[in-house]
Amino acid sequence: MNCLTVSTECPSCGAPLDFAEGTNSLKCLHCQSNLFVTGRKQVLSYLVEPKLDEKLAAALAIKEQRDRGRSEFRSVRSRLYFIPYYRMTGQDLTWEEAEKKVVPDYDAPVDGDTGLSNILMSESYGNFTLEREAKLFGAAAELFGKLAEKVFKKEPERPEKQTPLPGSQTERFGQTGKPTGYSKDIQIDAGESHGPKTGQYLSGDLALLDRYVEKNFLACELHGLGLYSLGVRPSVLRLQLFRKETIGSNAKAVTPSLDSKDAESVGLRTALTQAQLSRQVIGRVLSIIYFPFWVIDTDCCGKRSISIIDAVSKAFIKTDAPEALCNVLDQEMKEDPEVAGFRPLVCPNCGWDLPVRPDDCIFFCSNCNKAWQIRGSLLNEVPFTVAKVDGMEKNKAIQYLPFWVFRAGDKEGRPFYIFAPAFRYRRLKILMDIALNFTRLQPSYVASDNKNEELTGCYYDSEDGLLLAALARSVLTAKDINGFRDACSKELSPSEAALTWFPFKIEGNYLAAPFGIMSIPKNLLL
Repeated sequence: MNCLTVSTECPSCGAPLDFAEGTNSLKCLHCQSNLFVTGRKQVLSYLVEPKLDEKLAAALAIKEQRDRGRSEFRSVRSRLYFIPYYRMTGQDLTWEEAEKKVVPDYDAPVDGDTGLSNILMSESYGNFTLEREAKLFGAAAELFGKLAEKVFKKEPERPEKQTPLPGSQTERFGQTGKPTGYSKDIQIDAGESHGPKTGQYLSGDLALLDRYVEKNFLACELHGLGLYSLGVRPSVLRLQLFRKETIGSNAKAVTPSLDSKDAESVGLRTALTQAQLSRQVIGRVLSIIYFPFWVIDTDCCGKRSISIIDAVSKAFIKTDAPEALCNVLDQEMKEDPEVAGFRPLVCPNCGWDLPVRPDDCIFFCSNCNKAWQIRGSLLNEVPFTVAKVDGMEKNKAIQYLPFWVFRAGDKEGRPFYIFAPAFRYRRLKILMDIALNFTRLQPSYVASDNKNEELTGCYYDSEDGLLLAALARSVLTAKDINGFRDACSKELSPSEAALTWFPFKIEGNYLAAPFGIMSIPKNLLL
């Protein structure tokens, strides 16, 4: 995603302070103060500073009118408007019914080179890549081998079945290269996050797609004027915190007509044509960006003309806007927009400096052994446990990773728990793999009584964890596609949620899970 940069001043020393939109904590590089940014999960407002002043904007509008044959002007009125746009970001996890791919039939009768020609023309090989060329070469070799077999009537040798080496990747994840323990009718797409779907699917299989959501759209009723989206402009500009004194007396901020709830619905819309079985967007951030436009109202020989000029790029958006435009722009703003604030990032219990991890919403104090979560402008304590796992060697390097553990009723007379990772990871699919493996195993552990100073904060709060848990529950309880649909339609209402840190063994560049046989690349942790 494009992380927008916000520029402001440090509340402690007044030095310039830059941070990315959605940041929860930061450090002032001048006075070294640790700050946490208030307003998490609120719709915060920012603005873009105009680059075009009033005189130049009016001159551009007059020149445009003269180029159109209008020379005598009775009046020229100009005003700067900040038009609101919603911006939504998040991480999309979608389960879809996988497309059935066309696989060449290698066992078909070989008639000259007809079989090879069919493969060459097969849609499944499409555009040539190294991987597809390798598959094509292998298919051609096998077909020529079958042709030779028919000619010489010789039975081809079959290699003996090989046993996977202990600890190998095949043994860890099964012959298919996917985590074991799922329903036989459900498989996970092993393709890249942002690339095309890969892998072979049978009828009734599921594909897990993960992508990042980044969308901005108009927040007021100004349709038909070419103001639909900001595009990439905010990505190359620095935002400022919305303040009325920054706007000026001759400028006006337009009131959003779309409330935040409806804005989330618009932001979650997707153009995907394939049927979605289940979809969750976690880590959502919804904000408003006020972008400056000059509205120049000219009266030339009794004929009124309204022009809209981009106050940053100096480009004309509209030269003959309707007069009803002013009625929408001049509506009074009823409430002041929410703006991010700053407070010292210290433990509310002991005053110890909390670690600066910009994306975390839960911080851990290593001095008094307490966890704190951002709630608006406050830090509220969150109860937690640290798992003590039997068999974990003390002389091994260990890294603790946080999970949300939800109790989702009982199964076979025992409590059933769903485990959802609370740490941020570059591959969303691996997060889902971890949730499925932990939940399938239903591991047993006890809470450690020892003080632990090596715990890190959490990226996902309990609300996001619940969304992940709902997806994991649907996959593990379904036996087929229809069962998956039914499971997705049922809301997950856990009786309790516990924040728990589990120890992972550091084995070179990998982190080995404490339960089962699973490891994840350490360098993909964020």
